[in-house]
Amino acid sequence: MLSGLMAICDPASVTCKEQIAAETGLNASYVGKILRLGVLSPDFVEGVISGSRGAASVLTGLSSKAPLDWSIQGRETF
Repeated sequence: MLSGLMAICDPASVTCKEQIAAETGLNASYVGKILRLGVLSPDFVEGVISGSRGAASVLTGLSSKAPLDWSIQGRETF
């Protein structure tokens, strides 16, 4: 989904999730949730896919503001 949003919207001219929502016909809240997934570290994503991260960690990580520092994502539940 994220790659689809990037293909539709020129990253250099997008200023807010509402603009992306208007251009794609999606709900702005949904766009915000999808964009937040882009800051997750590859290790966090791999842990989700492999099941090595606990369910509570995954739910907390996906519903909160993830730290941008990937090393923090790798060692803490945020």
